[in-house]
Amino acid sequence: MYYVYELIDPRNNKPFYVGKGTGNRARSHLKETPDTRNEYKENKIASIRSAGYEPLIKYVVENIVDEDLAYSIEDMLIKKYGRKGYDKGGILTNICEGNSPPNHKGKTYEDIYGIDKAIEQRKLRSQLQRDRGGYGPKKHSEETIAKIKEKSSGSNNGMYGKTHSEQTIKKIISNRVLPSGKEHHFSKGYELVGPDSKSYILYGGELKLFCKEQNLSFETFRKNLSDNWPPSKRGKNVGWLIKERK
Repeated sequence: MYYVYELIDPRNNKPFYVGKGTGNRARSHLKETPDTRNEYKENKIASIRSAGYEPLIKYVVENIVDEDLAYSIEDMLIKKYGRKGYDKGGILTNICEGNSPPNHKGKTYEDIYGIDKAIEQRKLRSQLQRDRGGYGPKKHSEETIAKIKEKSSGSNNGMYGKTHSEQTIKKIISNRVLPSGKEHHFSKGYELVGPDSKSYILYGGELKLFCKEQNLSFETFRKNLSDNWPPSKRGKNVGWLIKERK
């Protein structure tokens, strides 16, 4: 035998969750650790309890023999009250519509709701997201940014003062060519020769980091390469030669 139930907020006597089940399924939501996780439903229950109340269980229909009928009744009630964040004016914390979550992968709002309702849905979801704390992670404070820079620059950087071994260089070069014959843009190599004739082999973003550590001009090196400029005769890069490593 199946039944369909509602979890009720005693503060306004309105349902906030609809479900279908057997046995002790309805009461399982009120356990300290629920059988299934739904953070919106759990937050609602916590809110009710923090106000000094306990959620109520209302058995809408009981002794249902046909499981498909139980699912149909559950689905009808979910559509009647609507899901918050999915349906206009919705009050339920249900994530699924009926027994299965909506499969909207690869679909636009227009595909799902139609052109007119899509605008409405975007506004509803945007407001819901703002109510839940906005989008994405919060920006780092200036103090945190300074600490991150301090821990990852200069001698604190794991690659500071290091160059790749010949074995590593050969491995990088062997992986640079795509099946099309083009090179991976991120594996381009450079050879720098300093005023003391010391040679440095760098790859990808290492060049920019090297310039920062050695107080050299990255933009000047970039111009040397892209515009075929000769080695600098003045400025930070005097005496330095750069060429692409093939």
